[in-house]
Amino acid sequence: MFIRDETWISSHKPKLEKCSVLWLGSDETRPAKVYRKQSALKVMNIMFLDNQGISSSRAAPPGTTVNANYYNIVTEDILRPCIWQTPTEHIDEGVIIHYGKASVHKARVMRDILYLYGWELLDSPLQWRHLTPADFFLRRRDSSGNKDRFK
Repeated sequence: MFIRDETWISSHKPKLEKCSVLWLGSDETRPAKVYRKQSALKVMNIMFLDNQGISSSRAAPPGTTVNANYYNIVTEDILRPCIWQTPTEHIDEGVIIHYGKASVHKARVMRDILYLYGWELLDSPLQWRHLTPADFFLRRRDSSGNKDRFK
């Protein structure tokens, strides 16, 4: 079984409100905060996981539209070679692919490539959170205790 998951990676650590509180005298001015353009600092990372952990990953190039056609290219370039490198005793009974619940994962282009290679798509019911791809293994707690920073 192979799981594909995607996550956004930010290249900066947002400043917590607790950290930006300063004690200032009545005659002192507050320092100016520098605001960065948020869209230029995020990258989508697409990962494939198997029973051993992360088997491969790819960061989408900046400015790329991540749609069904892009997922098709990633499946051809990354997932297919990963499956070929997997020992045959693990895939004797076929390949099962688990995607998220987004509509792009069930697009015709994606269904065609799964049919072409004879791979099975594991559908996940909307209510089953424990069957969603497991990006929570890739996260750690930040200094405030929130589990939202990427490792």
